[in-house]
Amino acid sequence: MLALAGPRGAGKTTVGRLVAAALGRRFVDLDDEVERLAGASVREVFAREGEQAFRALEVRALSGALEATPEAVVALGGGTLTSPAARDLLRARARVVYLAAPAEVLAARVAADPRTADGRPPLRPGGPLEEARALLREREATDRAAADAVVDATRAPDDVAAAVVRVARGAPPRQGGAPRLP
Repeated sequence: MLALAGPRGAGKTTVGRLVAAALGRRFVDLDDEVERLAGASVREVFAREGEQAFRALEVRALSGALEATPEAVVALGGGTLTSPAARDLLRARARVVYLAAPAEVLAARVAADPRTADGRPPLRPGGPLEEARALLREREATDRAAADAVVDATRAPDDVAAAVVRVARGAPPRQGGAPRLP
């Protein structure tokens, strides 16, 4: 399995669909799998049961995806790698690519995403830029450490997908490796 990790706005779903098509693999969006298991939207699960319950559902969904479609390309949720159980599953059975972008890029993408208004729960007060900065401070080191490769996600989706495909085929994401972004 090839798993795409990164914060909200990194392009995991957009890039994941392109990568799956290029590799001839099934695409799985982990948030969609969680919603299927819960019978409710991500926003509803967060509101009704809290983040801890959501993360437990996410691990169940990830385990199911690993069993059902071991060759899939999976877009992980933005916080999937905060769970030690999810990291263990992925370490054992997947190649993880972290899509890296600075807070300003992430915030602009989140603000422009129509799903933010009706489907994704706000994770922090202060708007998309403050949320992106806070989440990068809290999660980026752990997410990068859990990844097998880091790809610069500031480029166009087709370019990012091409770099991920190179990683999936065993090559480095680009000459000189992935950039270290703040």
